[in-house]
Amino acid sequence: MSFPPIPPLPQTQCLSSKTFKRPPLDGSLTIPELYEWVAKNSPEHPLFVYPAESGEVKTIYWKDTIRAIHRCARMVKEKVSPIHAPGEAPVIAILAHCDAPSYLAMHMSVLRANYISFPLSARNSPAAVAHLIKQVDVKYVFVGREPSMKKLLEDAFESLKGQDAEYRLPSASIVPLYEELYGSSDGSTSFPKPIRFINRRLIELAATIYYSDKDLTGLVFAHQVIPLFHMMGLLHMGFACATGVVLAVFEPKSPAILPTPDNAYKAATLTKCQVILTPPSVIEAWSTDPEHVKWLASLESVVYGGGALNRAVGDYLVSQGVCIINGYGRYASAIFKYGPVDPDDWEYLRLSPHMVPELIPYGENTYELVIMQSPLNTLNVVNTEVNGIPAFATSDLLLAHPEKPGCWKLFGRVDDQIMHSTGEKTNPGPLEKILNRDPHVEAVIFFGAKRFQAGVLVDPKPEFQFDPSDEEKLAEFRNKIWSTVQKLNEFAPQHSRIVKEMITVSKPSKPFQYTAKSTLRRNFMLTEYREEIDALYNSLEMSAQTNVAPPTEWDLISTVGFVREVVNKVLVHKVKDEEDIFQYGCDSLQATYIKNILGRTLHDAVNLDPRRLSDNFVYEHPTILALSSHIVKLATNVSVSAGNKNDKKEEMQSLVDKYTAGLTELQPAGDKSSGTENWILVTGTTGGLGSHILATLASNEQYTGVYALNRPSKRSTLLERQQRALADLGLDAEQVLKRVELIEADISVDNLGISQELYQKMQRNVSSILHNAWRVDFNLSLASFEPNVKSVRNLLAFSLTSARPEPLKFIYTSSIAVLHDVSKAQEPLLEEHVTADISAGNGYAESKWVSEQILLKASELTPVKTLSVRLGQLSGGLNGAWNIKEWLPSMIQSARAVKCIPADDKNVSWIPIDLTAKVLVELALADFDSGCVTHIIHPQPVPWTKLANAIASELGVSIVPYNEWLSRLDDLSKSESNGMVAGNGDASSLQLLRDVPALRLLSFFHVLPVVMDQRGNAFGFLKFSVQKSLSLSKTLSDPKLEQLGEADAKAWIGYWRRTGFLAS
Repeated sequence: MSFPPIPPLPQTQCLSSKTFKRPPLDGSLTIPELYEWVAKNSPEHPLFVYPAESGEVKTIYWKDTIRAIHRCARMVKEKVSPIHAPGEAPVIAILAHCDAPSYLAMHMSVLRANYISFPLSARNSPAAVAHLIKQVDVKYVFVGREPSMKKLLEDAFESLKGQDAEYRLPSASIVPLYEELYGSSDGSTSFPKPIRFINRRLIELAATIYYSDKDLTGLVFAHQVIPLFHMMGLLHMGFACATGVVLAVFEPKSPAILPTPDNAYKAATLTKCQVILTPPSVIEAWSTDPEHVKWLASLESVVYGGGALNRAVGDYLVSQGVCIINGYGRYASAIFKYGPVDPDDWEYLRLSPHMVPELIPYGENTYELVIMQSPLNTLNVVNTEVNGIPAFATSDLLLAHPEKPGCWKLFGRVDDQIMHSTGEKTNPGPLEKILNRDPHVEAVIFFGAKRFQAGVLVDPKPEFQFDPSDEEKLAEFRNKIWSTVQKLNEFAPQHSRIVKEMITVSKPSKPFQYTAKSTLRRNFMLTEYREEIDALYNSLEMSAQTNVAPPTEWDLISTVGFVREVVNKVLVHKVKDEEDIFQYGCDSLQATYIKNILGRTLHDAVNLDPRRLSDNFVYEHPTILALSSHIVKLATNVSVSAGNKNDKKEEMQSLVDKYTAGLTELQPAGDKSSGTENWILVTGTTGGLGSHILATLASNEQYTGVYALNRPSKRSTLLERQQRALADLGLDAEQVLKRVELIEADISVDNLGISQELYQKMQRNVSSILHNAWRVDFNLSLASFEPNVKSVRNLLAFSLTSARPEPLKFIYTSSIAVLHDVSKAQEPLLEEHVTADISAGNGYAESKWVSEQILLKASELTPVKTLSVRLGQLSGGLNGAWNIKEWLPSMIQSARAVKCIPADDKNVSWIPIDLTAKVLVELALADFDSGCVTHIIHPQPVPWTKLANAIASELGVSIVPYNEWLSRLDDLSKSESNGMVAGNGDASSLQLLRDVPALRLLSFFHVLPVVMDQRGNAFGFLKFSVQKSLSLSKTLSDPKLEQLGEADAKAWIGYWRRTGFLAS
């Protein structure tokens, strides 16, 4: 096997050393030959230093090392040569936990003897050792003197015999080319994988240190806690040969000294180390001692790898002057560039310039790192291709620095991200770190893929271990760690929070297994505990129906107490009886839990058919009091009907009156100003449409700048959320945000929840408002939208008290949902205001109507210039991004279960989200009539069939008549309903809701056939007039405007696959 020479390296190393001469790293020499070259040309240069028992620091020079390698090679040949034919190169395994100088001599001697060296991790299990020996056909094993190593090998041999009675333990056979080497990966998913190396690859890895910013020759690297059988150990053996770094180790002796934080500290200080190489756990232990911290601050750098360093520890050490470097690598690819980033960014790293990386967007400003084959990177693992070039997809997710291009933070693993059945993702890494700090906990693994709710498997520390089948002890242990779980829940997004019932504990008969890096074999353990995890979900879902005792009397007082307990149990935190539970975080699946518990209880107590509770039961009664009042009527057989339409209309009008009262009294506090800046205030910019609006506004020179107002979040800064949102849509966050001021605000409270100083500054600068922030949930009642309605009034107050000379423009993104009940109207529906009865019947539509009316009245009573823009169905934008929570994505994801998608021969007038943003900005800049209404839909509709054919082809499903598709969906739904009535199908029925999200919208899909024949567009959508919009927007009226087509449909599918919403 021949390769072109390795390209010339930067002149960064061996610049001033008097004892080390730079070796040839062009690939002309093998690794053993390089060792010979260094020993000959730099014989007096140190390779190892160590503190002797006497306290004296001793040195092992290169000349000493090469003599040891020669002696060891003769011994290896004497033992191995009888078992193989001339010309063969057998695989020789090394299974030892010996001192570093001895291990290096053993490893290099095998290579010098022209054999294949296979360092085995001494931390592997017997089964893993047996697996590796058999897979690579090991012919001879050199085992350490320690009894534990001998026992490990004996058990591995026994395992091999047990698997195959005829298997011959290490003996001669054909092996690969003599220059091939083997190392084993960390085995974090199943058994370790043997990874092939060639001399060329090892030299390339050694040469990567030349891309450092600093000359490292002669620096002493503390290597006490990094075993040489680990990839980082093998890598630094190469660095020592390539640059002359000195490795500080423990004193060579048998048995070898096992590292602890204390003895590693003593050895490192005695040998005057300048760079520390260590896993995070050792750094965290040192951080508790001020003397250790002072010492760390005196070093050149502290390099950690093999896991994540506790953020609080890292922040503290940096504040004390410690230089921390993230030493991230993958499959012996030296990925990071050696050298510090800014202290505050210690978690970030820079990718080494020797690599050619491809960063694949994964969503929320994260990217999967793919390493391309290149002249300096002969990949030893190839698992993909990019543009025809071999590549290694690391499955590692990197988070881009919000302000510094080229700086990245390790976010997690693609295969660790837990995709829930709701489409939400849990990133387990940060949450596991919080729980791992509990004094009762050894390790934890989060789970919940394809489930609604996350859970956690806990491995207690040895002194706290017990048999989890003992329910009393299990409850006691859960209580012990509950305070830490509560801290975790404060940090976690709602869909990632842990309830007590979702904590399970490891069994002594199934101990946690770890890799050579001392990291958990996550997927292996989840497979081991699959049965227990399934039982946990079943138990939770079944017990949720019976844990709350029904009231003894179905009067209002007793029922309120019962409902209160149910709601607070499901929500985890308490809400008041009169508070809207959806304003306190209740989501669709929690609403399903509440409905099912109440339905099951009513069935058991008063023999009520649970199907009498509508799908929207909780949404229609969003407080504990409202739920209780309705349940009392059901339980006592009082006639219950849907809210009277007249009542709805009265409720809608009362909100209009409430939030238009006193509008004429809102006046500027002082004289009109002469402000000339032309800023626009936009709300709700972290969603899909909002991000596109922000990008469009930021590129429009008619505006001086953009104020982007969004709600604060405990989980991340507004800047981080905005950058993730823009990146997810394929937009250049750095470019967009140059002319944007991001502001955390609560527009549902007075003064928008910001300081008076900022409020007044914005009033001086803002000439227009584009109000886009609104909750989107078609199940909620109007009462749940009142904070949104109040935001319209608050922004009007901002406008009317502005002292600018010209009245402000107020553009509001409404919705065609306002036209909820237009059975008698003639299509296309005109761009005009409608009466309350048209919108009544859906809380979302009602809230939009109320806001339109508030703005209409404001335009009649005050100088403010208002425009309500009703948006039609928005489709995926530039990179296909389409919100997975909408009805079409739910229909498409469910296609796998029903094996089809529905047909419709009519047109769709869906409009791409990026195009919508452009039109909105054009409308904001146009001279419109105050108080008017416009529509935004695609003026050139396209047949649904054209899009459906592309989607069906991509998914490999058929296209069937709508009623047939609905029938298949109903068949799946019946099993859920029957299970609820019988009382024995709760767990499976809830799982079905998660796997087939279209079932949650079943009532919506059932309504469609009623209107599909009556209305002009596909799926019962109406035709809308866009004449006003066409007159105000150049983009929308452009005759060259493209229709939706096959490429758009494929882009949507591609986006849903990239985000994990659809299987690839």
